[in-house]
Amino acid sequence: MTFKHTNNYLAIFGLLATALVFAVFTTPAHAQDAAEKAPAVVELFTSKYCPACPPADSNMNTILQQNPNVIAIGCHVTYFDRNNRKDIYSQIFCDARQNIYKMALRTRGIYTPMAIVNGQTVVDARDKSAIMRNANKAKHQLVGMEINGEYLDIQLPKIPLNKEVDVWLVTMEKSAKSANKPTSYHRYQNAATDMKKLLRWNGEAMAMAYPVDGGANTRYAILVQTYQGGILAAGQTP
Repeated sequence: MTFKHTNNYLAIFGLLATALVFAVFTTPAHAQDAAEKAPAVVELFTSKYCPACPPADSNMNTILQQNPNVIAIGCHVTYFDRNNRKDIYSQIFCDARQNIYKMALRTRGIYTPMAIVNGQTVVDARDKSAIMRNANKAKHQLVGMEINGEYLDIQLPKIPLNKEVDVWLVTMEKSAKSANKPTSYHRYQNAATDMKKLLRWNGEAMAMAYPVDGGANTRYAILVQTYQGGILAAGQTP
């Protein structure tokens, strides 16, 4: 059994989307002679209190172990939270993002465990083979990313676009166990803790630096996308 929820968080997501975050600097970057293919992007919508989700959480960990370059993001929804219980990783922006996908991809509702692969394909996240079959279809370009002291250096490749697209920065906690979270959370990896829209982008090659303060247990990912066209470019830190 999967667990559905249909509340609308579009207003909240709109606030997130319009809160532009200023990069330290932006300069033209050297265009790559040949586009470099980026790893697949797998977003898992899950919750600690979703009874159907543990197999999907396990699939995510297996995928990360077998394919460490995959950009795997655990997005914990809030709609399983109650007054006497709360998933410590649950985020309103995960509810909002799942609702946007519902509209863009016409999913006929939302549920957990749901996986969105490469921003285009909806998969029951308990089916690891289906996740990887669709992940292998990734065609988007690579975003260069590197931690440079207190800054995250980001290299956006040149991409022909008909209109501007969104560039999102996702912050993840690599390992709940390494973060000394309660034992019941130790199965979680790459849990999303923050998501910011950095800019609307016109596809011209660009370099920027963004201030970050995460430690060794923090991973960052950049997603360049339209919600109907999927992921156009992506990258992550180790």
